[in-house]
Amino acid sequence: MEMLFGIIGIIVVVVLLYGIGTYNQFIRVKNKVDEALSGIDVALAKRYAILTNLVEVVKRYVQHEHEVLVSLVKLRNGNMVNRVEVDQNQLLAKEQLFALQEAYPELKANEQFLSLQAAIQDVEEHLAASRRMYNSNVSIYNDLVLSFPSNLIGNMINAGKMEYFNAKEEERENINITL
Repeated sequence: MEMLFGIIGIIVVVVLLYGIGTYNQFIRVKNKVDEALSGIDVALAKRYAILTNLVEVVKRYVQHEHEVLVSLVKLRNGNMVNRVEVDQNQLLAKEQLFALQEAYPELKANEQFLSLQAAIQDVEEHLAASRRMYNSNVSIYNDLVLSFPSNLIGNMINAGKMEYFNAKEEERENINITL
């Protein structure tokens, strides 16, 4: 009789330890899912901050380059005019533009566009990695929820299957960046 109680006691302790261990595993994996979901939010916030700021910088640089090129073309066309007809303000403006041209002999809007393109690619790769991490953790959690005997503990704590991250229809389209 004592032996029967001992065996039953050992079985109860083993089942109890398994239940506690499985419950703790549910909690750990659920926390990983929540962390991965937060990682997606961080990546989306990073994408928004970087792209909006970088697009604005590129827009301003393109505008600046356009203004410099227009001024240089006007100056070059103005050089055809007889110097006697050019007033002092125009001469001063020409001197300033030539100084600007010497200081910045090569305009580099293309480098700004390349930087923007690299930033977009980096941000999108980071976002994709965050989404993959989330889906990986959801897969582990769903395995616990659906597989026996952990599903018994999952049913006791009302653990339900989680949905994988799926892009919305508008997210599947390319972002339209207008400069």
